[in-house]
Amino acid sequence: MSFVGFRTFVGDAAQYAEMASAGRNKMLELGASSVRTSVVLSGPTVGSAQIATMFDTADEYYEASAAALGDPSVQAAMAAAGATQTNAGLLRLEAETGDCSGTYMVASQVRNSVQPTAADWAEVQSVVEDSMLAQGANGYRGVSMVSAGEMTGAFGNLFYTDSVDAVVNASANPSPAMSALMQRLGVSIVNRVVTRTID
Repeated sequence: MSFVGFRTFVGDAAQYAEMASAGRNKMLELGASSVRTSVVLSGPTVGSAQIATMFDTADEYYEASAAALGDPSVQAAMAAAGATQTNAGLLRLEAETGDCSGTYMVASQVRNSVQPTAADWAEVQSVVEDSMLAQGANGYRGVSMVSAGEMTGAFGNLFYTDSVDAVVNASANPSPAMSALMQRLGVSIVNRVVTRTID
């Protein structure tokens, strides 16, 4: 099992790339298996910078995150950007397929009327491969929101892509298998956020 921790900062956007590089390098040094830094393009946190890192356990994430935030090089980069942390959360990885990288990430936050099982997540992954990845998404991560404010207990579909159009068009025209699965799980989309990769 893996966890994705994210932190969101607001500051001088011209300094985000330098701040992102410092944070990325430190989290990789501290054991992250994956790091993505991005700028948020939609929603109430538009214009903010976000760093998302993957660790095998939640404890490892929180220990590394505290160490990174206390690191002089990271603090200096944050100070140069006038960065203030505005949000943080923890997600549990439930399914993953494809190449989880690209120019953009399109995240759909969803509520289910049925608690998905491991078999359900395996079916989600298969359906995503046959529909979303076939229509231009590079990769997919399905997550449950362990600690994410008012969305705690909900789920997320993270699509990595080089074309937002590809994901939007595929979402607007779901395959019969995807439609049937969404209906069976009682899926309703409550929010969608687009981010652009910095590093």
